[in-house]
Amino acid sequence: MADAAAWENARGKIHERLLSSEWHAEELRQLVKKNAAADIWRTWYVSTGDLSDMQCIVSITYKHLKMWGVTPDDLERAARANDAGNYKVCCMGEIAGLMAAPPESNAAVYSVSNEDGFFGAATVMNKDAQAELARLFPSGYYILPVTVGECIAVSDEMDADELARMVFQISRTDIQDEERLSDHIFRIENGDLVVVA
Repeated sequence: MADAAAWENARGKIHERLLSSEWHAEELRQLVKKNAAADIWRTWYVSTGDLSDMQCIVSITYKHLKMWGVTPDDLERAARANDAGNYKVCCMGEIAGLMAAPPESNAAVYSVSNEDGFFGAATVMNKDAQAELARLFPSGYYILPVTVGECIAVSDEMDADELARMVFQISRTDIQDEERLSDHIFRIENGDLVVVA
């Protein structure tokens, strides 16, 4: 039997996160999820307290949906409403010298996350963050999935294959398994992640 009161209490505390099918396979089996792109899945959680404490996170399973009498689309709408405006796009400086960029390119690198950095990679799905990135990169941009906590945005004038090699190397050598998101690079098309390389 659906518990509407429990849903009313939870709805304002639901947030989205992105997880990797490769590194989070066991956890994903139990969770409500939607494929975001390739090896990345959108999932949701309920925040029950201070996000600096991992104990305050309850990952949403199909048992929750049944208990609340809601659908995955209801979760998505709640998370989008709760996460609207909760994004941070920050310039990380120049990366000239680390990889080739066309001389006319700004070669600026932007970190994309949420205000608290907690599961901030999901921020790339935020329409406001996408609009900000489109303003910063009028010719287009790539999304580099650094960790579940943040993504990086760079100009799409950069070499996609070079970026993909860099993401793969960093992901496999510098990032802990539970923090990994993807070895691919992406672009945003119609609000969705699309694999580039």
